[in-house]
Amino acid sequence: MKPSSVIFIIVSVLIICLGVLLCVTANSMAADMGIPIFAQTGDEENNFSTTEEFESEELKKVVLSFTDADVNVYGGAKSDKIELINFADGTYVQSMSKSTLQIYENKGITSFVDFDNFKINFNGFRDYLHYYKYRDKQKTVNIYLQDDAEIIKFDITTQNGNITVKDLPLKCDYKITTTMGNITLENINTDSNIALEATKESSMELKK
Repeated sequence: MKPSSVIFIIVSVLIICLGVLLCVTANSMAADMGIPIFAQTGDEENNFSTTEEFESEELKKVVLSFTDADVNVYGGAKSDKIELINFADGTYVQSMSKSTLQIYENKGITSFVDFDNFKINFNGFRDYLHYYKYRDKQKTVNIYLQDDAEIIKFDITTQNGNITVKDLPLKCDYKITTTMGNITLENINTDSNIALEATKESSMELKK
């Protein structure tokens, strides 16, 4: 082996060791100072979640579309909020205009490149490895709404997942679609239209 190759290998090993040492030191310092290392951290059941509050006063339409996730919409909440469980950064798109809330999954190259906002959804290999271990965990979307919300339409689609709408007194349209999953509507009150569509191994349950 050429001397230059040996030198290159030694330098590479030293750099790797220095990088590991810095990471361990940084993690220890962050833990002592109570600073979270990642934007999302796991709970006691090894799930991680992101929660965001919003105002539903002028919200008229909610559009949720997912490939592999359970979707739950609950009324009777004290505040309006969105909870995304086991969705890594960059794997979903959330947008809210004055009257429309839209959330959908982001896959393929678009999960790393946000073309709409001209940015890269990649915070380093360490961050990628952190979320990679959650790749097989069940994804869940929870929407909590106050009873005085004035939404006039829900459009909810999931290809592989269950959909639950519960305790909503809103007199709005419901369009709910699943390819493989269960649809449950419980304690809802509407004088408008409810459209349910399910295929393959699915079931529907209506309560109250």
